[in-house]
Amino acid sequence: MPTGNINAALEEAQRMAWDESIGYTFGGDGNPDRNGYDCSAFVIRCLYRAGFNVPAQRVGTLYMGSYLRAAGFTELQYHTGMTMQSGDIVVINDGNYGHTYFYTENILAYTEIADGYNCHATKSIVPYAKVEASSSWGHPEAGDQANQYGCHPEVWCHRLNPQYINNGHSDSTVKIYRWSVPYDPTIEGKYAVLLGSLILMRRK
Repeated sequence: MPTGNINAALEEAQRMAWDESIGYTFGGDGNPDRNGYDCSAFVIRCLYRAGFNVPAQRVGTLYMGSYLRAAGFTELQYHTGMTMQSGDIVVINDGNYGHTYFYTENILAYTEIADGYNCHATKSIVPYAKVEASSSWGHPEAGDQANQYGCHPEVWCHRLNPQYINNGHSDSTVKIYRWSVPYDPTIEGKYAVLLGSLILMRRK
């Protein structure tokens, strides 16, 4: 019987996103967290910690779908304009490009939109967001190394334009993995994330 708690997975993802000691590492499986994650390792580790029947280590974006289906997620073919559900996992595989991230709604996130390279973003509760480990985005923090866009790779939450769920790739290469119960952030969870963010800001 499928097990797991999508709320716990998203709360863990947000916790790590606001922990500036956790970042992106190409091929990283986050063992321990401070060694960094790549995109698929980040998603799979959050699910594992939330009780889903998935491996504890990185599986790679190419193989994410088979593990998510086995864990009880429903696979949907993405199409532009489809109604997303908070807690959906987006998996993109188009041959040379692969990426995996959490889609969620009404959470604390950087207000940067995913179709631009403005790295100096503010934070607020945003209606649509993605939580991911990424090599091409991120907010600059002490010790980070900028990439070619001037952005800093990390695990982070940021505003998402719903028109860019597919990151500009063909819809046919995008699959959505949906848990039966949508993510529903609690009042306590929202304020816990906000409080954690304020604490981090005061330390800088």
